Amino acid sequence: MKRTQLYLDEKIHQDLSTQAKKENRTISDLVRDFVSEGLSVKRVENDPRALLKLAKFGFRGPKNLSKEIDEAVYGS
Repeated sequence: MKRTQLYLDEKIHQDLSTQAKKENRTISDLVRDFVSEGLSVKRVENDPRALLKLAKFGFRGPKNLSKEIDEAVYGS
């Protein structure tokens, strides 16, 4: 592990301290989990392959969708 120093607002520090006591953990442990979780969310948001992953679900629309777009969207 690498030691890092952070400056936190008083309110954030108090909230972390309260949460750490509730969970019987250290503030450092909570911060590590929060940072790790935040970074994993960012990785997913910035993944250029995200659309390709969605495409693998196999959405199949009408073959003539470009001609029948109004019916597909508006139902008329």
